[in-house]
Amino acid sequence: MAVMSDEEKILLAHPHLLVKQDRCDLCGVCPKYCPTKALNIDFASGRLLVSQEKCMACYVCVIVCDRGALEILWTYESYTPSP
Repeated sequence: MAVMSDEEKILLAHPHLLVKQDRCDLCGVCPKYCPTKALNIDFASGRLLVSQEKCMACYVCVIVCDRGALEILWTYESYTPSP
């Protein structure tokens, strides 16, 4: 088996949308503007819910939130494609 050099490896980035619930006032602006409908308000629990699978990390929600309740965190992993 050949060993791949660092130049041949691929770095994969994975976004994770973080909701700072203590800053969120459930105003409804971010779900309104989310192009993938990844955000929903659960009024029963009083929390903003995120579907991480739907989020495409476009940052629209982060931009429209005037309370700073949303942040996108990134994790990275190295991937070596099959020859």
